[in-house]
Amino acid sequence: MGYSNSNSEQIDYLKLNAKTDESNSPFFTLAVKGADGKWGTDGRFDQVSGYVIGVSRKEGEWQGNPIYSVRVKFVDDQEPTKKFQVEATYNSLTYSILNSLLSLDKSKPVRIRVYSRQSKNDGKFYASAHVESEGNRVDWAIPVNEIPRPEIGMVGKKKVVDDSAVVDFFHTVIDNLTAKFGSTGSPSPAPASEAPNEEQPPQPPAQQQPSENESFKVGAIERARAQASAAQATEPPPLMGGEDDDLPF
Repeated sequence: MGYSNSNSEQIDYLKLNAKTDESNSPFFTLAVKGADGKWGTDGRFDQVSGYVIGVSRKEGEWQGNPIYSVRVKFVDDQEPTKKFQVEATYNSLTYSILNSLLSLDKSKPVRIRVYSRQSKNDGKFYASAHVESEGNRVDWAIPVNEIPRPEIGMVGKKKVVDDSAVVDFFHTVIDNLTAKFGSTGSPSPAPASEAPNEEQPPQPPAQQQPSENESFKVGAIERARAQASAAQATEPPPLMGGEDDDLPF
């Protein structure tokens, strides 16, 4: 029989990649550990399904900026002995999924499908999610007009975004999901210092987007002023929300 720990838990780890453009669609990917001990990824999946049994949030740092992520733990709805955990950084696609999980009946399985869709307004491609349970769509618990918007400010002639109110809001959403489903109780295999799957933070409304040559920074405007001399990043396109609804950033 070899050796084992009687209280050990076998679990697969997946990450959600939200990068979306004309050539890329969002996807889930399996985290795997290589022979060199480093974590990598394998495969692309457009959906996951199962019973949610835990939700937790964690904080890390990347290139001097805070990185927030959420972990959602599932039991496979087809194989009850199989468990897996999905980790996603904070962005509009993640927020859309979390908003639907607030409405989910925790006694029922859920299926989350991610895909890209092209906007009729600007022709750009955006990440979207369809969340359903037993064939029925799971709608958002929080209406879009009740979700705080980022604040737009100026650092010299540069436009910056303070999304701290949005981040705090979804901290609370995740804490409520933890109270509903329980904690994941399992650490992520990738250390917090590793690069996140998507470096883009939650985005501002389309009408408030900085142009490609303008600075886009996360967090308080005061921090942006202190870091105004740092290297500037090109803003990625905004990520959108649900299948029929768009998040305000």
